[in-house]
Amino acid sequence: MIAEFDAIRSLARQLRGTSNWNSPIAWRKKLASHGIPGLDAPLQFGGNNFSATQMVEFFAICGQIDLDLRDVPGVGHARIILQQEHINTVQQQIISRVVKSEDFVAVAITEEDAGSDIRNISTLALPNGKGYILNGEKLYVARLEQATHIIVFAKVIPSHYETISAFIVPIHSPGVNTKAIDAMGLHGVSFGGVSFHDVFLPDEFRLGNEGDGFRLFSDHFTYWRIAMAAAAVGCGRGAVNQAIDYLRKRQAFGGPIGRFTHLQQELSRHISHLHMTWLLVLSAADRLDSKKRAYVDAAMVKAEAVEAALDAADWSMQVHGARGYTTDLDLEKRVRDLKGLRVADGATDVLRGQVARELLGDELYDISLGRQTYTRHSVSLFPRNFWDQLD
Repeated sequence: MIAEFDAIRSLARQLRGTSNWNSPIAWRKKLASHGIPGLDAPLQFGGNNFSATQMVEFFAICGQIDLDLRDVPGVGHARIILQQEHINTVQQQIISRVVKSEDFVAVAITEEDAGSDIRNISTLALPNGKGYILNGEKLYVARLEQATHIIVFAKVIPSHYETISAFIVPIHSPGVNTKAIDAMGLHGVSFGGVSFHDVFLPDEFRLGNEGDGFRLFSDHFTYWRIAMAAAAVGCGRGAVNQAIDYLRKRQAFGGPIGRFTHLQQELSRHISHLHMTWLLVLSAADRLDSKKRAYVDAAMVKAEAVEAALDAADWSMQVHGARGYTTDLDLEKRVRDLKGLRVADGATDVLRGQVARELLGDELYDISLGRQTYTRHSVSLFPRNFWDQLD
């Protein structure tokens, strides 16, 4: 891992101040010879098969440099393909090209009336005997301009109303149209919407079996939320490091401002919170590597890491006074980017709700959403006991 870390740090020195500084695609291409885009891919695809515990270190260092670089290490959302029991030849080729930084994969879930409530998506895939015809529209999708493929979650009809399936869609397929949406931060990749009008998808572009969408979503985003939590902690560390340097150097009222106890107290609080969330990152990653249930752990750590990092970055801006509010420093960018990550891949309040749902059970969750409770159990059959080290 030392060689890979050195390659990232070396490239950071080369690209600082250039137009490619916050472009994850440029970084991936330049780091492909060092294996960075394939760190978490299996060996048979040319990857390094790094564990989640190893990968969070890379996400953290990239987040510390610039949160836009969260897409640099590993295969990203192409990992959804790897969650299948069987990967066909077409999909194997996509993974191999992603590892070489020749392909890049976006994921499209959110719609006008469906975000966290994935069961409410209206994008439809109609079987036609030779494959599927895809119709619908997705909004607030990152990476569309950079992507060669989009993983799309859709309902298959005719089918049970809750059945969700996933498909990999080549971005230049006939009937695929994208549009740009202006976003507040995370400008290293695009942000926009994509529509599908009678897009034909052969069977080999379906991921898993029909109805595997929920499982593929859960498996992938357990990993991805842990990864994004690590990137957020890294981003917060970068902000606090700038504050530490400023507290030592900035002179006011006859000495460095770091002598003021109110600033020392806040520094200690942010260092402590970032370190606590980092320990939670490591715990969640270890559970994932040990093949223990980690979906709720991932929800918890993504929510709390982003909030801790955002709090730290905002404080660092305040410490720097008027200059912290300018683009002379990257602190305002860190705040904007973290606000984007607060929503992306599961908003904080939704993720905290998932933690509570695990402890309180589905019945209360269904009641809160106005859903029929059916005859399901009122508590989880296998509740996550956060206090029991043997759980």
